[in-house]
Amino acid sequence: NLLAGLTGIGVFQTADFLYDLMSLRDRPFAWLERVGQVTLARVIVIHLTIIGGMAAVMFTGANRNFFGVFVFLKTMLQCSLALPQYHPKTPLAWLSGIIDRIGSPNYKNESFAQFWTQTDDQEAARVARNEKPMEALG
Repeated sequence: NLLAGLTGIGVFQTADFLYDLMSLRDRPFAWLERVGQVTLARVIVIHLTIIGGMAAVMFTGANRNFFGVFVFLKTMLQCSLALPQYHPKTPLAWLSGIIDRIGSPNYKNESFAQFWTQTDDQEAARVARNEKPMEALG
C-alpha cells in the first residue's frame, strides 16, 4: 500500500510539474509568487500542527486531538485563502497616533500615515510589475 501511494503521489506531482512547465512562459511572475505563498502557508500549517498537536496530546492524553489541531489550522488556512484580504489605504488613526509618539528610525521626517502610503504605493508598483508576463531571457 505504501509503495502504491508513493507511486501515485509521484505520478501526480510529475504530471502537475510538467503541465506547469509547459505554460510557465505565458504566466506572470505574480502567479509563481502566489503558488509559493500558498505552499509556504501549507508547510507552516504542518509545522504548527506538529507543535500544537503534540501539546494537545500532552495536555489531554487523547491522540485524536493531534488531528483536531490539523483540521482547525487547515480550515483556517483555506478560509483565509477564500476571503478577501483587508488592505486599507490609510492606517487606523489610533495606531498612527501611537506609532508617531513612539517614533521609528525608518521614517524620521514623516508621519506614520505618510510612511504607510509610501510603502503601499511601492507594493502596488511591485505587484503591477509582477503581473506582466516574464520576458524572454537574452
